[in-house]
Amino acid sequence: MSGFNRDIIFKGDGSSKNFIDVLPKDLTIRKEVPLSMMEPFMGYSQKTLFREVTINKYVPNEETLSFLNSPIKEVADLHVLYKEIKKAIFNTWDSSKLHIIGHSSGYDSRIISTAIKELKEEHGETWAGEIICVEVYGETKEFKELMAVQGFKNIAYNENSSPNQHHAYSFEFSTFWQKFNGLVSFPVNLWYDPYKDLYEKGLVPKEGIQGYTGYGANESMEIALKKIGFAEYYRWHHYLQLQNFKLWGDNWVHPYWQWNVQQALRGCNKWNRGKTRLAKLLCDAVVPNLNSIVQVTSKEVAKRGYRTLDNSIMKQIVNSYDKSWYGKNVKIQFRNDMSDYKPWWFHYCAASLCEYLLVNGYKISFV
Repeated sequence: MSGFNRDIIFKGDGSSKNFIDVLPKDLTIRKEVPLSMMEPFMGYSQKTLFREVTINKYVPNEETLSFLNSPIKEVADLHVLYKEIKKAIFNTWDSSKLHIIGHSSGYDSRIISTAIKELKEEHGETWAGEIICVEVYGETKEFKELMAVQGFKNIAYNENSSPNQHHAYSFEFSTFWQKFNGLVSFPVNLWYDPYKDLYEKGLVPKEGIQGYTGYGANESMEIALKKIGFAEYYRWHHYLQLQNFKLWGDNWVHPYWQWNVQQALRGCNKWNRGKTRLAKLLCDAVVPNLNSIVQVTSKEVAKRGYRTLDNSIMKQIVNSYDKSWYGKNVKIQFRNDMSDYKPWWFHYCAASLCEYLLVNGYKISFV
């Protein structure tokens, strides 16, 4: 069971987990859009772009309260945490499906693929089924080195493209809104855009898959333990824009979100001190054989050119926005920067959504 409610409900014309389902035919855009919709800071707004639509207030459910009130058992050996991650994967694994593992060069990915590799060795080929590891953010060299050790079939998304054209597919104006369940200011949905493209190219199936990711590992390990504690972490996560990321495919699992893993994390405070990330300490303990392979940082990814766009792509983005109904009413300045949350990507997403709605008979006005 996941360590998150995952029960965000949009309220408008009825209520639904799907933003698009609750939009009335007459919509009003807010005069001031909450900053929490554009940045991942600790803002707890129930507002959306439209005055007529809100999201439900966070209230911890019984499972969450039971978890938070349960005793904390100190983790004296990081292998205990690793065993819980491995258990979370085993308990959720569906042997009837093809498995796609979202895999970077990072520590969290190494832990997950190692756990899967060991489980495959323990339970056999029939249990494991077909497995494909997929890298999507310009860490191809290091990813391939990891795959040579792990031994999994693998795909590096747009491997031979120019870095600043790597995510060109993600910025098509007419479909930009589709990757999100609502409005988000993140430019690329790494769990939707690349996989949809890979499916359309015939490289992965659309249905009958089960995906595994390291999604949420950094926040779970660092934010919840060091800064705000799990109780406040769940509240923050409820309102976090990433909750509105759509997942491509029919079934994705995030092991670091499972209750048993987070229970073990609660007992890792003694390991979560100093400047060394808990994930690095965990890798040092569990997979020291992979330490010679570089873990690519965000700064290095940017240095390689994967955080900016080709000028022709950027020009098309600006032109599409300026010609749109929303763009004619909301003037913004784009920058060629796709690193993390940026307000202009929120507005680009809003323009894309509004264009779709207007074509389909909705009426939209400003306050």
